[in-house]
Amino acid sequence: MIRNILRTTGARMLAALLNLGVIVIAGQQLGAESMGKISLFILAVTLTNLVAGFAGGSALVYLMPRNSGKPLLKTANAWALLSSVITVVILYYIKAFPEELLIYVLIAGVIGSLIQNTLNVFLARENIKMHNLFSLLQAVFLFGGMAVTCFLLEIKEIEAYLYSVLLAYAVVLLFSWMVLLKTEKGRNEKSTAAESLKTLFGYGAWVQLAAVFALLTYRLTFYYTEAFLGLAALGVLAVGVQISEAVWILPKSIATVQYSKISNLKSREDAASLTSFLLLFILFFTGLAVAVLNVLPETLYTAIFGDEFIGVKAVIIALSLGIVLASMNNILSHFFSGTGRIIINLLSSLSGFLSVGAAGYILIKGADIQVAAWVSTLGYTVTFLFSLIAFYFMIKMKKISLKRGLKILLTR
Repeated sequence: MIRNILRTTGARMLAALLNLGVIVIAGQQLGAESMGKISLFILAVTLTNLVAGFAGGSALVYLMPRNSGKPLLKTANAWALLSSVITVVILYYIKAFPEELLIYVLIAGVIGSLIQNTLNVFLARENIKMHNLFSLLQAVFLFGGMAVTCFLLEIKEIEAYLYSVLLAYAVVLLFSWMVLLKTEKGRNEKSTAAESLKTLFGYGAWVQLAAVFALLTYRLTFYYTEAFLGLAALGVLAVGVQISEAVWILPKSIATVQYSKISNLKSREDAASLTSFLLLFILFFTGLAVAVLNVLPETLYTAIFGDEFIGVKAVIIALSLGIVLASMNNILSHFFSGTGRIIINLLSSLSGFLSVGAAGYILIKGADIQVAAWVSTLGYTVTFLFSLIAFYFMIKMKKISLKRGLKILLTR
């Protein structure tokens, strides 16, 4: 398991550096207002992918090892195509993104939904290597596309980013499908599509509903900021959020492998022991990483991203506690998903969403982006405390061993 974590962390670190390069290029070449539009574009695509995951997505990781005879992937992809189109149309009519981005959100939403299904099949088979490879490949082509469009083609508009995203998505979809068709060849599929859809919705709907509330907990402040403070302010907030969330590279890498491992573990006590050990490790790591970000001077951020991004450090400071707690909650949520207790993730995410929704509406209007960041931290805190209390009541009667958790972590 530790080898998979190291591979996943390495791939995510490389991807994060490339994505940071994309943010730097976009900040310097496109400006704060374009960064605000890009943030709304990414959020719309992510929401589209989450809805597609109601019958697929991360639920495939849990369901495929337990339903080997069902054509889950084919059914999930059919749902992804239909739901992505419907979701984008709804988001367009509620003005969740600038109307000139419609065709780009639609294409990226559809392709992204298909990619997430494919990558989650790799996780279900514990093929972490392929999952990491294609995740990294996407970042490589996104960065390469940005470099070409901005510097060689001299495109200084948001289209430079949009063209790069579509290129990266298309390449990853093509090659991941080629690998998947080869690895999945010969598997028997005996049940009908209707039975598969029922299986996927029976589990996936709750998983994705929790994920939607979690995303809105993280990003609802983007909509409030754009509405109350403008696109340029949103661009500054988004850069601060992106830098802060870079701390999540290791926690997310660990959680990805943890989810794959727990989904295949038979003992709930082993799963709880592993999770308990990982919680303490993540607390130490993210606390240290956040401290480093806080001591970096504001001038460093403006030198990298441009003078329009004054205020980024204030955002990072306000997010610090929330980033640490959210990284720990990521470990808890993957424990609940991997053991089939998805209702807890749903309730914890809902609590965070409601707190951000109420506090954001009251506090952000007429304030500044630092207040928006504090509102996000409030949401992270509420979500984590709910999950921690639920985890405590689940394990208090079990024999939990940190030593056992470390042993599981070190096994292949």
